[in-house]
Amino acid sequence: FIDRTEYYRLFRMYEDFAVLGDEETQNLLQVTLLEYLWDEKVTYDRALELMGDGTKEVWDHIQGYLRIPKK
Repeated sequence: FIDRTEYYRLFRMYEDFAVLGDEETQNLLQVTLLEYLWDEKVTYDRALELMGDGTKEVWDHIQGYLRIPKK
């Protein structure tokens, strides 16, 4: 079980990857970490709440090839 603090730490790390990482790092963030958060609507919604602006920018690229999950 991961508590709320750990989730915030994890998403801060994602934000660092998105903002400070090179193009390859941002691609790895998108494909290996963020895509899996599109599986269920509840996960998708919660992830959006935790993301910073840089992560959301990478996240928005996923909409080009995955659909937003339905409830």
